[in-house]
Amino acid sequence: MIEKNDAPREPHSKDYWIRKVIRLFTLTGNVFPQFLLISALIAFVDTYIGLKLALVWAMGYGLNLILKNTIKKSRPPKEHAKVHVKGYSLPSGHAFMSTVTYLGICLFFDFNIAAKIALATVPFLLGLSRLYLKVHDIYDICAGWGFGILYLYIFLQVS
Repeated sequence: MIEKNDAPREPHSKDYWIRKVIRLFTLTGNVFPQFLLISALIAFVDTYIGLKLALVWAMGYGLNLILKNTIKKSRPPKEHAKVHVKGYSLPSGHAFMSTVTYLGICLFFDFNIAAKIALATVPFLLGLSRLYLKVHDIYDICAGWGFGILYLYIFLQVS
C-alpha cells in the first residue's frame, strides 16, 4: 500500500510525471481495485465463474499474508524508495495478487485473445512499477509472480 510520497513534488522535477503515472498504475495491484473488478465480473459477466475467481482471490490474499509473515524479508532501504510502504517484502503482494487476479481472469473467463493478452501483461507491468518505485527488489517480484502462477496451477489441478 502506498502511504506517502517522499520524492520531489515539483512538476518540473526530472521524473515527476513518470512517477505520477506509475503510482497511479500501481494502484491496480491494490486490494480494493481488484475487489471492484471481481465484483463487476460477478455482477455483469458471469456470476458463477466470478464467484470462483473471488474464492481463489480471497484464498490467495490469505496465502500471500502467510508467506510474507513467515519469510519476514525486509524491504529495500527506505531512503532509496520513491514512496513509503509498510509490511514485509517477499513475496511482492502486488506481483502475487495481480498474477492471481489478472491471470485468473484469463484462465476462468472466455474473453477474446486481445483482452487476455492485455490482462496477462498487467502483472508484469505491475512488477516493473514496484521495481521503479524501489519498494521491492527483483527477487520479491519474481517470487510474487512464481507463487501466483504456482497457486493458480495448484488450484486448477485440485478443482
